[in-house]
Amino acid sequence: MFLLFTVLAHAEGARCVATWQADAQACGIDGALMTSATAPSMEAAERLARRRLGRIVDLTAEDLVEKVRSHTGSEFFGCSANAREEADITCSIEKATSDGPFCFITLDDPECWDGTVLTIDDQGWRAVLAGREKMCQAVDERQVRLNYTHVDERRARCQESCAVGAVVSCPPVR
Repeated sequence: MFLLFTVLAHAEGARCVATWQADAQACGIDGALMTSATAPSMEAAERLARRRLGRIVDLTAEDLVEKVRSHTGSEFFGCSANAREEADITCSIEKATSDGPFCFITLDDPECWDGTVLTIDDQGWRAVLAGREKMCQAVDERQVRLNYTHVDERRARCQESCAVGAVVSCPPVR
């Protein structure tokens, strides 16, 4: 059992970046949308990146419907599925053995986060997953605690920002 845990702790993971160029004529969204995902295998990372991209498209569509009253939800029908299918995917191997056991988590969005750097004591792809989850939970708790007007809208926007912009950095051990 210990041997299996040791092998898994130092196993390679994969990170995939999904990019989709939205076409306003076909989908009602204009511009490039991008997200990334880290998982234990290339296939799992790609699936997760595609799923996250679909969620970002859904959140973007919801924002457009709320903020631009001339938009309707029907304009965005099928956008999420198109994004998942048509996304450009770039994947790379994440080597856990080159990362240190102590990681820093940042989010550069002053409307959602105060700039505090969080930390996590983990390695490789697991650190990226756990770190992003930790940051997004902290961002959401902060929004609830601040209790601004339209807190639900702010929480949704900040969760979108965190999902796309949270950075987990694990410097190598020196």
